[in-house]
Amino acid sequence: MDTNAYEIRLPEINVQGIYPRAALFEHNCVPNTHRTFDADLTLVVRAAVDIEKGEHLSSIYTDNLWGTWERREHLLNSKHFLCECARCADPSELDTHLSSLKCTQCQDGFIQPSDPLDSDSYFTCDTCGAHVSAVPVRATLEELQAEVDRVEEDPSIAACETLVWACSKILHPNHYLILDLTYPLMHLYNSSEPLSREQLDRKEQLCKQFLRIADVLTPGISRLRGIVLFELQQSTDAKGTYIVQLQGRQDKRGAHQQVQGGSGEPGGGSVGAAVGAARAAGGPTGS
Repeated sequence: MDTNAYEIRLPEINVQGIYPRAALFEHNCVPNTHRTFDADLTLVVRAAVDIEKGEHLSSIYTDNLWGTWERREHLLNSKHFLCECARCADPSELDTHLSSLKCTQCQDGFIQPSDPLDSDSYFTCDTCGAHVSAVPVRATLEELQAEVDRVEEDPSIAACETLVWACSKILHPNHYLILDLTYPLMHLYNSSEPLSREQLDRKEQLCKQFLRIADVLTPGISRLRGIVLFELQQSTDAKGTYIVQLQGRQDKRGAHQQVQGGSGEPGGGSVGAAVGAARAAGGPTGS
């Protein structure tokens, strides 16, 4: 049952369901269909992208935000096959770099599995060509995974950002372990609460990063794209409100200064403040 079942996420519990016709869909790590469940648990499958006549219909049986090692091992353990799709066979995972690490030799390139379909294959830098055994790479990832799991037990903005910073010294910015942190972080920057301009910019940056990845790995209709677009819209709306409020405060401040000036001639205090601000900013003062 576990091999052919679909996981159904309900509000308080996850259950499994058997859908004989849907089980005929082949697996692909970049699927061309999208599935949802109605209120009565009817499985609805829609084309996520334009599908050519004669093209195989595909679904995904694992997590599309996992790296190649993790997806293939999960499929082998749960579905009893090893995927050899175009994404799994590409060292860069279609240029998304979900499994790439920083090269410790040149510091500029990223190491990727030479043969992604061989879990023991050595890693090669895409810049300097250095080789690294899979053994230390796996050990590093297991250590970082433990840290990610620890933070995910009780996530906070500070804890997630600190670990993202630490991971970014070792991993590609799109690495799946960093995405494991930035996905909840995107939600933790809740735009229903007052956020600073820097926090709103950070949330927008995270949303756009996920959209770039979704364009490649979950093209067309997808749950990931819907969630990220919702979060991005929240951030955009909040940023617009922030800008309007800031402009309103600046307008009030300008009107107050005009009233104090009386004749409209600038007072010494305001000029001194402007010169001081210009000097602090390193700009011209007119001297």
